[in-house]
Amino acid sequence: MLQKIRTMMPGRLTAIEIAEGALLADIAVVLHLLTIYLPVGGGYIALLIPIPFTVLVLRRNLYAGMMGLCVSLFIVTMLTGIHLVSAMILEGGAGLFLGVMMKYRVRDIPLVLSGATGSALLISSFIIIVTLLSGVPIARTLIPIQRNYDVFAAWLGLAAAHIGLGSWWRYSALPVVTSFETLIFTYWWILIYMLVWLIVCPAVIIVTYVTNFFVRLLGYRVRPFPGGILDKFIRWTLRQLVQLAIRLGFGKHWLISTLIKEIRRRGITRHEDASVGLGNMLGTDVSASMSPIYRSTNGATTNTMGTLPVERVSRFITSVGKGDTNGTDTDLTPPLIDIQHVTYSYPGQQTPALQDISLQIRPGEYIVLLGHNGSAKSTLARHCNALLTPTGGQVLVTGLDTRDQTNHRTIRDTVGMIFQNPDNQIIATVVEDDVAWALTVRGLPVPVIAERVEQAMAAVGISDLRELAPHRLSGGQRQRLAIAGVLALRPRCIIADEATSQLDPLSRIEIVSLLHQLNREYGLTIIHVTHLLEEAALAQRVVVMEQGQIAMEGTPATIFANLERLRRLKLAIPAPIELAAHLRKVGVPIAQEAVTVEAIARELVH
Repeated sequence: MLQKIRTMMPGRLTAIEIAEGALLADIAVVLHLLTIYLPVGGGYIALLIPIPFTVLVLRRNLYAGMMGLCVSLFIVTMLTGIHLVSAMILEGGAGLFLGVMMKYRVRDIPLVLSGATGSALLISSFIIIVTLLSGVPIARTLIPIQRNYDVFAAWLGLAAAHIGLGSWWRYSALPVVTSFETLIFTYWWILIYMLVWLIVCPAVIIVTYVTNFFVRLLGYRVRPFPGGILDKFIRWTLRQLVQLAIRLGFGKHWLISTLIKEIRRRGITRHEDASVGLGNMLGTDVSASMSPIYRSTNGATTNTMGTLPVERVSRFITSVGKGDTNGTDTDLTPPLIDIQHVTYSYPGQQTPALQDISLQIRPGEYIVLLGHNGSAKSTLARHCNALLTPTGGQVLVTGLDTRDQTNHRTIRDTVGMIFQNPDNQIIATVVEDDVAWALTVRGLPVPVIAERVEQAMAAVGISDLRELAPHRLSGGQRQRLAIAGVLALRPRCIIADEATSQLDPLSRIEIVSLLHQLNREYGLTIIHVTHLLEEAALAQRVVVMEQGQIAMEGTPATIFANLERLRRLKLAIPAPIELAAHLRKVGVPIAQEAVTVEAIARELVH
C-alpha cells in the first residue's frame, strides 16, 4: 500500500492538475463557508466537504489532492481566521484518505478501522497537546470522569444484588472493574483515545457512506460502501423511495426528476455494477470508449507507432471498421457524412456561400476538397462537424442532424478538425498537457487519459517532445501536436482545413503523409481541404469547389485529365503534371493515372 501511495506523488503538477485542483478547492471552501454561516443545516453540508478532495485524488493523484487542500486552508484562513481551520483540516484529510482507499478498492472493515484509528489518534493527540499547553491539570479533567465511573459501577453492583448476583459481583466482577479503572486512569491517554475512537467510528461510517454515494453518482466506479447484504438493502430502499416519489408526483419537480434520472442512469439502484466510465461528470459512457480503437485495415496489428506494444497500438481510438482503403466498392456502406442540398449564407451577405451542395462521405474514405481561396471549400468542411449549420438542406453525421444543438457534442467527437493555424488549437504550456486537455474537460479518468495521450503522441511522432513548451516547436511539430490533440478524442473522421498552408515544403509532405498513414492503417476518414493539386494526387476522391458549388468530382486521374478547366478554376498546375501532359501530346506513353512524381518517373523508365 505504501508503494502504491508513493506512485500517487509525482513530484510536480501539470497545468491541468493545478487548474482542476484549484476549482475543486474553491468548491470545498464554499461548502465550508456554508457550514459556518448557514443558521440551519450547516452540519449536513459539512458531510459534503470531503467529496471534492476525494474526487481530486480519484481523477488525479494524492499529491494534487494535498495541494488542493493547502489552497483551501489558505483561503479559509484568509476569510474566517485560523481558529476555524481545524474543521477544514479534518474534513479535507478525510477526503484525501477516502480517495486513496476508494482508488485501491479497500474493503469496508479495513477502511472503517483504519479511518477511525487514524482519526482518533490525530484528534486525541490534539486534545492532549492543547490541554498540556493550556496549563489545565489533567487531574481536573479526569476526576469528574472517575467519579462518574464509580457511580456507574455502584449502580451495577446494586442491580446485581437485586437479581441475586451480589456474591458474583463482589468476588468476580468488581475486582475486574476496579482493575480496569486503575488501568485506564493510570494510563489516562488510553482513556482519551478510546473515548474519541468510540465517537469517531460512527462519524467515519457516515462520512464514508455519503462520500461513496456521491462519488458513484458522479460516475466513478468505486467499491460500494457498505457492500454485501447492506449494499443490496440500501439499493432496495433507494429503489422504493424513487418509486414512492414518482407515485406521489414529486418526480415532476425538475430537481427531483434530475436526481432520479441520475440515480437510475448511474446504476445506483441496480444490483449490477454501473457500466459508466470513471469520473465522467459530463454523462458520457467512458467504458464504451475503452473498446478497441483504430485497427489496421488488413486485419493485422502491426506496430507503426514507435516503441508502443502491439496490443496497445491495436486499441487506438474507436472501432470504425476497416473502411475502404483499398479501392473496394463502398456504395452499400452507409455514409458517415451525408450532405443533402445544403445552402448557406453568412450573416449580412445576400449571396449564398454554398448553393445546393449534395455530397456523401463514407467511412474510411480519403477525400480532398480542392479549390482556390474563396471557393467555399472551408465553409463546406465546417458544416461536416457542426461548426456551421445550413440555412437550407441538412447535414447528417452518423445519422445525426447538425441543426439539432443537442447532437453537436457527439458530432464533434465523431468528426475532429485541424485548422490552418495550429496555434489556434494549442492551449496548454506543455505538449503532453495540451494533448490531454480535451480529455480532461470531458472528465475521463487519469489512466485512460494517460494511455490515449501516449498513443496519440506516438501516432504523430512527438513522444520525445512531451515535456517541451509548444512555442519551442517548429511549425510542422505544432501541427502534429494539433493532430495528436484531435486523435486523443478518438474520432472517426478528421478534417484537415488547409493544415499545410503555413508549413515549409518538407513539413507539408510530412503532414500529408501522416494523414494518409492514419487513413491507410486505421481506416480513419480524412477530409483534406487544400488549394494545392499535388496534395490531392493520392486521394481516393477529389471534389473541386468553385463559387460555393461543386465544379468537378472524381478520382485524381479524372480531375487531372482536364488541366484547362483546372486553370480556369484558378488552380496552379504542378510542374510534374504539366510535364506529363506535354509528353503525352508528343506521343510519349504515360498512363493517365500517373499523377505523382514517382508514378510519372516509373512510366518514363518503362
